[in-house]
Amino acid sequence: MISLDLFCWALAFLGFIMKLYNLPGAEAVLVLSLGLLATTYMLAPYLNRYRNIAEKILPGIYFHTDTAQSLISIYMFGVSAALVVVGSLTKLMLWPNSKFLLSLGAGALLLFLAVSFYWRSRSAITYNRRLATRGILNLVIAVGMLLLSDSRLADMYYSHDPDYARVVKRALLHPDDPEVRKQLEEARPKP
Repeated sequence: MISLDLFCWALAFLGFIMKLYNLPGAEAVLVLSLGLLATTYMLAPYLNRYRNIAEKILPGIYFHTDTAQSLISIYMFGVSAALVVVGSLTKLMLWPNSKFLLSLGAGALLLFLAVSFYWRSRSAITYNRRLATRGILNLVIAVGMLLLSDSRLADMYYSHDPDYARVVKRALLHPDDPEVRKQLEEARPKP
Protein backbone atom coordinates (compact mmCIF):
# COMPACT_ATOMS: atom_id res chain seq x y z
CA MET A 1 0.00 0.00 0.00
CA ILE A 2 1.30 3.44 -0.90
CA SER A 3 1.65 5.87 1.98
CA LEU A 4 -0.15 9.20 2.00
CA ASP A 5 3.05 11.23 2.06
CA LEU A 6 4.47 9.46 -1.00
CA PHE A 7 1.17 9.96 -2.83
CA CYS A 8 1.12 13.68 -1.94
CA TRP A 9 4.72 14.20 -3.07
CA ALA A 10 3.95 12.44 -6.38
CA LEU A 11 0.85 14.60 -6.82
CA ALA A 12 2.91 17.73 -6.05
CA PHE A 13 5.45 16.69 -8.68
CA LEU A 14 2.58 16.30 -11.15
CA GLY A 15 1.36 19.80 -10.21
CA PHE A 16 4.86 21.17 -10.79
CA ILE A 17 5.01 19.56 -14.24
CA MET A 18 1.54 20.95 -14.98
CA LYS A 19 2.73 24.41 -13.93
CA LEU A 20 5.79 24.14 -16.18
CA TYR A 21 3.52 23.44 -19.13
CA ASN A 22 1.03 26.15 -18.09
CA LEU A 23 -1.83 23.68 -17.76
CA PRO A 24 -4.97 24.84 -15.98
CA GLY A 25 -5.40 23.66 -12.42
CA ALA A 26 -1.68 23.34 -11.70
CA GLU A 27 -1.81 25.73 -8.76
CA ALA A 28 -4.81 23.90 -7.30
CA VAL A 29 -3.02 20.56 -7.54
CA LEU A 30 0.07 22.01 -5.85
CA VAL A 31 -1.88 23.69 -3.05
CA LEU A 32 -4.11 20.68 -2.38
CA SER A 33 -1.35 18.06 -2.43
CA LEU A 34 1.19 20.00 -0.37
CA GLY A 35 -1.49 21.38 1.95
CA LEU A 36 -2.74 17.86 2.67
CA LEU A 37 0.82 16.69 3.24
CA ALA A 38 1.62 19.55 5.64
CA THR A 39 -1.61 18.88 7.55
CA THR A 40 -0.82 15.18 7.76
CA TYR A 41 2.67 15.85 9.09
CA MET A 42 1.33 18.33 11.66
CA LEU A 43 -1.29 15.83 12.83
CA ALA A 44 1.18 12.90 12.96
CA PRO A 45 1.93 13.30 16.69
CA TYR A 46 -1.76 13.32 17.54
CA LEU A 47 -2.45 10.26 15.41
CA ASN A 48 0.09 8.31 17.48
CA ARG A 49 -2.74 7.35 19.85
CA TYR A 50 -4.61 5.63 17.06
CA ARG A 51 -1.78 3.54 15.65
CA ASN A 52 -3.98 1.07 13.79
CA ILE A 53 -5.42 3.92 11.68
CA ALA A 54 -2.22 5.97 11.59
CA GLU A 55 -0.11 3.09 10.27
CA LYS A 56 -2.33 3.02 7.18
CA ILE A 57 -1.83 6.75 6.57
CA LEU A 58 1.90 7.11 7.34
CA PRO A 59 3.29 3.59 7.68
CA GLY A 60 6.37 3.03 9.74
CA ILE A 61 6.83 6.33 11.56
CA TYR A 62 5.17 5.35 14.81
CA PHE A 63 6.80 3.74 17.81
CA HIS A 64 5.37 0.79 19.68
CA THR A 65 5.88 2.51 23.02
CA ASP A 66 4.76 5.90 24.28
CA THR A 67 8.06 6.98 25.77
CA ALA A 68 8.88 10.66 26.01
CA GLN A 69 11.66 10.20 23.47
CA SER A 70 9.36 8.66 20.87
CA LEU A 71 6.74 11.38 21.28
CA ILE A 72 9.37 14.13 21.08
CA SER A 73 10.73 12.53 17.90
CA ILE A 74 7.33 12.45 16.25
CA TYR A 75 6.56 16.06 17.27
CA MET A 76 9.93 17.30 16.01
CA PHE A 77 9.53 15.45 12.73
CA GLY A 78 5.94 16.59 12.22
CA VAL A 79 6.62 20.29 12.76
CA SER A 80 9.88 20.40 10.80
CA ALA A 81 8.52 18.38 7.86
CA ALA A 82 5.41 20.58 7.73
CA LEU A 83 7.65 23.67 7.59
CA VAL A 84 9.58 22.16 4.68
CA VAL A 85 6.34 21.31 2.85
CA VAL A 86 4.86 24.78 3.32
CA GLY A 87 8.19 26.34 2.32
CA SER A 88 8.23 24.17 -0.81
CA LEU A 89 4.71 25.27 -1.63
CA THR A 90 5.58 28.95 -1.26
CA LYS A 91 8.69 28.45 -3.39
CA LEU A 92 6.83 26.64 -6.19
CA MET A 93 4.06 29.23 -6.21
CA LEU A 94 6.62 32.11 -6.16
CA TRP A 95 5.15 33.49 -2.93
CA PRO A 96 7.28 35.56 -0.51
CA ASN A 97 9.14 34.18 2.54
CA SER A 98 9.84 30.77 1.03
CA LYS A 99 13.55 30.88 1.91
CA PHE A 100 12.74 31.67 5.53
CA LEU A 101 10.32 28.76 5.84
CA LEU A 102 12.66 26.36 4.05
CA SER A 103 15.62 27.43 6.19
CA LEU A 104 13.60 27.08 9.38
CA GLY A 105 12.33 23.65 8.31
CA ALA A 106 15.80 22.47 7.28
CA GLY A 107 17.27 23.63 10.58
CA ALA A 108 14.51 21.89 12.52
CA LEU A 109 15.06 18.71 10.49
CA LEU A 110 18.79 18.85 11.20
CA LEU A 111 18.01 19.18 14.90
CA PHE A 112 15.54 16.29 14.67
CA LEU A 113 18.10 14.08 12.91
CA ALA A 114 20.84 14.96 15.41
CA VAL A 115 18.58 14.11 18.34
CA SER A 116 17.35 10.97 16.60
CA PHE A 117 20.84 9.70 15.89
CA TYR A 118 21.96 10.59 19.41
CA TRP A 119 19.12 8.55 20.86
CA ARG A 120 20.00 5.73 18.49
CA SER A 121 23.51 5.61 19.87
CA ARG A 122 22.12 5.54 23.42
CA SER A 123 19.31 3.03 22.94
CA ALA A 124 18.09 1.13 19.91
CA ILE A 125 14.54 1.04 21.26
CA THR A 126 13.78 4.72 20.66
CA TYR A 127 15.21 4.89 17.15
CA ASN A 128 12.90 4.64 14.17
CA ARG A 129 14.65 4.10 10.85
CA ARG A 130 11.64 5.01 8.66
CA LEU A 131 11.08 8.26 10.52
CA ALA A 132 14.75 9.19 10.12
CA THR A 133 14.61 8.26 6.41
CA ARG A 134 11.61 10.56 5.92
CA GLY A 135 13.51 13.28 7.76
CA ILE A 136 16.54 12.89 5.47
CA LEU A 137 14.34 12.95 2.34
CA ASN A 138 12.56 16.10 3.51
CA LEU A 139 15.93 17.67 4.27
CA VAL A 140 17.13 16.89 0.73
CA ILE A 141 13.95 18.47 -0.66
CA ALA A 142 14.49 21.57 1.51
CA VAL A 143 18.10 21.98 0.39
CA GLY A 144 17.11 21.46 -3.26
CA MET A 145 14.39 24.08 -2.99
CA LEU A 146 16.78 26.50 -1.29
CA LEU A 147 19.30 26.08 -4.11
CA LEU A 148 16.66 26.71 -6.80
CA SER A 149 16.36 30.45 -7.37
CA ASP A 150 13.03 32.23 -7.75
CA SER A 151 14.18 33.90 -10.96
CA ARG A 152 15.05 30.51 -12.47
CA LEU A 153 11.60 29.22 -11.55
CA ALA A 154 10.01 32.29 -13.17
CA ASP A 155 12.07 31.66 -16.32
CA MET A 156 10.94 28.03 -16.38
CA TYR A 157 7.27 28.82 -15.71
CA TYR A 158 7.02 31.61 -18.28
CA SER A 159 9.48 30.47 -20.95
CA HIS A 160 6.78 31.03 -23.58
CA ASP A 161 6.45 34.71 -22.55
CA PRO A 162 9.86 36.22 -21.69
CA ASP A 163 8.43 39.73 -21.18
CA TYR A 164 6.05 38.47 -18.51
CA ALA A 165 8.90 36.46 -16.90
CA ARG A 166 10.95 39.64 -16.69
CA VAL A 167 8.08 41.49 -14.97
CA VAL A 168 7.56 38.58 -12.56
CA LYS A 169 11.26 38.61 -11.65
CA ARG A 170 11.08 42.35 -11.04
CA ALA A 171 8.03 41.79 -8.83
CA LEU A 172 9.93 39.12 -6.89
CA LEU A 173 12.76 41.59 -6.22
CA HIS A 174 10.43 44.47 -5.26
CA PRO A 175 7.25 42.90 -3.84
CA ASP A 176 5.97 46.10 -2.19
CA ASP A 177 6.48 48.45 -5.13
CA PRO A 178 3.03 49.52 -6.42
CA GLU A 179 4.40 50.43 -9.86
CA VAL A 180 5.82 46.92 -10.31
CA ARG A 181 2.51 45.42 -9.14
CA LYS A 182 0.67 47.53 -11.72
CA GLN A 183 3.08 46.38 -14.46
CA LEU A 184 2.54 42.79 -13.34
CA GLU A 185 -1.24 43.12 -13.60
CA GLU A 186 -0.99 44.77 -17.04
CA ALA A 187 1.43 42.14 -18.38
CA ARG A 188 -0.53 39.17 -16.99
CA PRO A 189 -1.54 36.89 -19.85
CA LYS A 190 -5.26 36.82 -20.50
CA PRO A 191 -6.96 33.39 -20.46
